[in-house]
Amino acid sequence: MPDFIVFPKIHGLKIQRMVQDENRFQIYLRAVNSRACCPECQKESDRVHSRYTRSPSDLPCFSQKTQLILQVRRFVCINQTCKRKIFTERLTDLIQPHARTTIRLSKIQQQIGLLLGGEPGKQLSSFLGMPCSADTLLRRIRTGSRSDYSPVRVLGVDDWALRRGQRYGTILCDLEIRQVIDLLPDRTSGSLADWLVSHPGVEIISRDRGGEYAKGASQGAPQAIQVVDRWHLLKNARETLQKVIDRHQKQVRESVKLLAERESKLSSNALHDSNPLNNSSTIPNTDNNSRKKKQIMYEQICELHQSGMSIRKMACQLRVGRRTVRRYLRTDAFPERATRSGTSCLDPHLDELKSMWDAGVTTATVLWRRLKELGFDGSYSIVNRKVAFWRKKLQISGDGKSILHNALPVSQPSSMCLSWLLWKPIDELARNEKKLVKELLQTPMIFQATQLIHEFHTFIQQQDSAGWDNWLERACSENAPIDIRRFGKSLKRDEEAVKAAMKSIWSNGQVEGQVNRLKMVKRQMYGRASFDLLRARFLNNA
Repeated sequence: MPDFIVFPKIHGLKIQRMVQDENRFQIYLRAVNSRACCPECQKESDRVHSRYTRSPSDLPCFSQKTQLILQVRRFVCINQTCKRKIFTERLTDLIQPHARTTIRLSKIQQQIGLLLGGEPGKQLSSFLGMPCSADTLLRRIRTGSRSDYSPVRVLGVDDWALRRGQRYGTILCDLEIRQVIDLLPDRTSGSLADWLVSHPGVEIISRDRGGEYAKGASQGAPQAIQVVDRWHLLKNARETLQKVIDRHQKQVRESVKLLAERESKLSSNALHDSNPLNNSSTIPNTDNNSRKKKQIMYEQICELHQSGMSIRKMACQLRVGRRTVRRYLRTDAFPERATRSGTSCLDPHLDELKSMWDAGVTTATVLWRRLKELGFDGSYSIVNRKVAFWRKKLQISGDGKSILHNALPVSQPSSMCLSWLLWKPIDELARNEKKLVKELLQTPMIFQATQLIHEFHTFIQQQDSAGWDNWLERACSENAPIDIRRFGKSLKRDEEAVKAAMKSIWSNGQVEGQVNRLKMVKRQMYGRASFDLLRARFLNNA
């Protein structure tokens, strides 16, 4: 077998022999060049001082670990003024100075570390016949960190969580070539400004609505056009609509109650046509302990707020989040929790169950056994809950007829659900949802807020700023709801970037995708990777 099939031909090296045993494959090599160049003064020398042996590892051969037995010479430098008197000949095509592995093996280990990480890469390397530790793979990743940056014209900026809720970083993307450029260890204006100063030439910066990024972009690249991400604008608009609903809980509750009374009258007029057993909505349990605890907390927050206590102190004293305190303070009444509704494995068998119930079979055990015979594979508890719900919905009158309880035929959705119903076009809603939306729009403040938010949605969707000044004036006026005023004033502070978002084709959509990929790489390392390791692995994979 020719030697070059096992080991490539490298200038200045000669294969002496090959030895194979049960554990490894050894290749004996020696250097044959008569001269060597001094790494200090670059003078060639032919005066051999001594010889020594190096034993680096190489790529596996025949699925066995391969080790090189390399005989290397030391030379005497002939330059009398050189600081280095004795030097070792360099074999740059095969191995780096002081290295224990060949260059090609190091590159393979680096790729395994970049793709898999430490421990998974260690297991694969052992299986492929080139065992190494997880620390070695991580060291290969750090030494191969990318440091070259091409000039950037359109930059996308967003934050990402190194540790959610505690520590955040900044991701920078070139939106034209759709590639990650760099990761910053924090999300402060100073770090972004320093990066922009060291990388001039940025003309457009797409960012979220964070004040730190706006400040950093203005300091580091004052000539660049700032564009607010359209997705963040729409998200903030929908959240503003939710805050308006939170602030008018009494009116929302009255609207739901009026709609419930109308539906109850309709169902009582046609009791046999619309059996209450068809209604899958649950009855809100107002007597449960969880609701009482939350209501007590709501009352305590209101009392502490009236006494002048800050939100931070209230959150610490009551041991709740500051976001919860702010949400409670925005409402004018205790916010009821939305009741749950969804599909069940009992739904395909509701007709059979209802016919048995109408026939006089009201025992849950008997009903469950009969449904099992008809192919129902659910548990007894599902049937028992449904039967218990029907018993609460029905009561027996004096003449033996079943009549409806005074329970609400529709449940009150959460403020988030209501904000989405108001956000959507009316044509895309179901019949019951249209009725609820029309009832909510009878409240003047909710109607005004919904109208302004829909107009803002049109600006972003059609990328047309015609009429923007008039809208902003109405949104910031004293007659507008307080949450709409705050939203309008925040847009006014960043008006130039908001207007640019209505005209520019750039946004942070692809940056969000890169953040998602960064999360995947972070989870592969179980969230324990340091910033430099995560940055090196992510940028090299990019």
